[in-house]
Amino acid sequence: MRNIVSKQVKIARVSLGWTVDKLADESGISWSSIQMIENKDGFIKKKEEFSKKLIDVFSKNNVEFYDEDGYEPYIKIKKS
Repeated sequence: MRNIVSKQVKIARVSLGWTVDKLADESGISWSSIQMIENKDGFIKKKEEFSKKLIDVFSKNNVEFYDEDGYEPYIKIKKS
């Protein structure tokens, strides 16, 4: 399973112009869990299913996650 970093979640959400409520609705993850994820540093470890849901919902909206050696984790948004 590919992991994502909490700051990638917030950057992706804000880049799409989404509120926490919108991300919660789209992903099926509670508002409070989204807040917890975004406010912690590092990889999302608490629930692997959260990473999968978030990656799936962002992928459907043209967001790609990257974690390369020598670089901070980052995102790219494909042009539609």
